[in-house]
Amino acid sequence: VVEIISAMASSAMTLLLVNSHDEQNFGGQRSDQEVKKLSKKWIAMHDKFYNGLIEREQRFGIFKDNVLYIDQHNAGSHSYKLGLIRFFDLTNEEYRSTYLRIRMDENREPVPSPSRRYEVQEGEQLHS
Repeated sequence: VVEIISAMASSAMTLLLVNSHDEQNFGGQRSDQEVKKLSKKWIAMHDKFYNGLIEREQRFGIFKDNVLYIDQHNAGSHSYKLGLIRFFDLTNEEYRSTYLRIRMDENREPVPSPSRRYEVQEGEQLHS
């Protein structure tokens, strides 16, 4: 198995290039049963544990979306194939906020914090 990490700008998700027949679907869309079987193998391989049925179902939905993305990519004419990695049950946003340090665009306004904990309150004096 060849393992090379590739950052995909178009999807903004880091994926793993693999040479594994089990993880590739050449043509056609996978059935739910096929995706569930693949998900179970992947969960066992990466020792994933979820806090209940609701989280497990949410993570499966994310996993299924990521499998669809990979299958669509791999059906195209590319010099490489995408496969599954340990982050495959995370959304793009979860992965980016957890594992990537995203640089702020200098022209972009900072996003205000939803918490007012660190704002200077009326009548409060800052010490220098």
